[in-house]
Amino acid sequence: MSLILALDFGGTKLAAAIAHAGSQEWLGYERRLSPANADASTDLEIMRSLIHALLHCRSKSRKIVYNSC
Repeated sequence: MSLILALDFGGTKLAAAIAHAGSQEWLGYERRLSPANADASTDLEIMRSLIHALLHCRSKSRKIVYNSC
């Protein structure tokens, strides 16, 4: 079954979640507050860490393959 990775670059928080395609429930969700006066590079680094944490936790329980390039 296909997975969907959703990314939310908000003004006060950054969030990442995964779900099965067609599902109405998240399989996993990670979120962090955005630092005050953060630039795009900071937001991208935080989002990268959220994605890594989300997929790393998920891979242990559901055998999702994550290849960090």
